[in-house]
Amino acid sequence: MMIKKFISVTVVFVLIFSFVLGINASAITKTDDYQYDENFHSIPGPKTYTASRVIYGRDMGVDGLTTPSDIFVDENKNIYIADSGNNRIVVLNSDYKLIRIIKSVSSPDKKNELSDPKGVFAKDGFVYICDTGNFRVISIDSNNNVVRIVKGKDLMSVNKNFVFKPEKVVVDSNSNILVASTAVYQGIMRFDGKDKFKAFFAPNQVETGFATFVTSLLKKLFTDAQKESLQKNLPSPYSNLYIDNENFVYAIAENVKDGQNIKKLNSSGTNILAYSSALEENQTFGDYEADDTKINFADIHCDKNGYMLAADSATQKLFLYDKECNLISIFGGSGDSESQFSSISAIEKLDDDYLILDSENGTLTVLSPNSYMRQVIVALNYYQNGEYDKCEEIWKSILDKNSNFPFAYKSLGRTQYHLGNYKLSMKYLKTGGDTYFYSLALNEYRKEFVKEHFAVLLFGIIIFVVLFVFAVKKIKKFLLSK
Repeated sequence: MMIKKFISVTVVFVLIFSFVLGINASAITKTDDYQYDENFHSIPGPKTYTASRVIYGRDMGVDGLTTPSDIFVDENKNIYIADSGNNRIVVLNSDYKLIRIIKSVSSPDKKNELSDPKGVFAKDGFVYICDTGNFRVISIDSNNNVVRIVKGKDLMSVNKNFVFKPEKVVVDSNSNILVASTAVYQGIMRFDGKDKFKAFFAPNQVETGFATFVTSLLKKLFTDAQKESLQKNLPSPYSNLYIDNENFVYAIAENVKDGQNIKKLNSSGTNILAYSSALEENQTFGDYEADDTKINFADIHCDKNGYMLAADSATQKLFLYDKECNLISIFGGSGDSESQFSSISAIEKLDDDYLILDSENGTLTVLSPNSYMRQVIVALNYYQNGEYDKCEEIWKSILDKNSNFPFAYKSLGRTQYHLGNYKLSMKYLKTGGDTYFYSLALNEYRKEFVKEHFAVLLFGIIIFVVLFVFAVKKIKKFLLSK
């Protein structure tokens, strides 16, 4: 009886205890933010950006947005939204209030109504629109007069069957117009200041593999008709563009090898992204832990400090990188909360806030950095400016809040390296998984150790040599005595 009573009490206690734990666990506030450790395994991370506003068309002073596809913020902080489904461009001020609606223009080709505009860009008071349904790119003034028009007629000489369907547009400081289209595999289309086609810019490499090799061998046995029916192995097209104040073009490509889906292109079309040592080994943007979901970046933005934000339309996640492509934060995701999305189509930045355009919901979400993220940004800015003494204590404070932040250890280790504290630097760099800077710190620490202990080391070497010579003589004398 006593045993049964004991078991009954124990079971009740366990059930009560489990229930209490269950309540506590469910009460913990969980976020969709996460990061990766030094071994590239995902670990929970603190919240970095939260939705401060979710703006619908009625909040802007217009009726609802329908499949909006692009967004741009100009030098005056005016916001341009390509409201594709409503065949218009909606222009807002920095308070997200309506300034103007561009639905029709005064055009010399008599196509005055916009049709399915998928891209928008503004510069020096002019608005550049990918008027996709009208197969053109136009630039208009403040009175909606068309002052520039690109129809891609010159491209007919490249391919007589070419159809010009511009989707994204940027303009450099020399008034060259750069256009991307998912229907064009030759690269980014570049038009000069007189709207003449100049060249295809930075075409992606053709992906090769065993299947391609086998197909090339089989083609030798096929007739011309059979060869024509084979699927061509073509370069991947670009799906989106961003240009910074120094004319560097950030481009998004689909169906390319890891590490090539985001590019920073110079004037010659060379990818000049400065990868960190960790990324060079993995060559991956987006999630490191591969699953059945293919990374499909919809847009990219790079701010004045070099921080890149990339939006994955497959998972609705946002990936923030520094100028060396170190992953800083992952946030967003698919869902119904204010900080989640159904279908991200475009991103922009207004001051410290990121603007996320959701084509399915017809919303503009304003994501603002919280105090933790602001602290990370301050530390990063100090580090990138070489003010290492200023960022040291900030990184330590960040680690107090998030001890699982590999990049903080890495940055703190690099900071200690630049301050000449090589032994301490090695400790942080090892935890952060920064093998490149760890080897640099180890090399400097060896030099420093030898320099500081030179007299002792020299004395030790002399003693060793003397003892060695003495031992050799003794052994020789012993052997000769035999």
